[in-house]
Amino acid sequence: MHSYREAAKPGDVGAQHVLASMYERGDGVDADLPLARYWYDIAAHNGDEAAPGKVKEIDARLAVRPG
Repeated sequence: MHSYREAAKPGDVGAQHVLASMYERGDGVDADLPLARYWYDIAAHNGDEAAPGKVKEIDARLAVRPG
């Protein structure tokens, strides 16, 4: 986890996507959809073609969450 976070900060798009996915699924970290969305958004701005779809998917999931 730590190595993905460190690689993601300076703009490693692959690490950004993996980190987002980890937060989305709760893989090795507590699941955190807003944080997953944050990292997918960063990845999208850095050219990850799959990330915009993931941002939309998470937005939809967050919109229907109670409370």
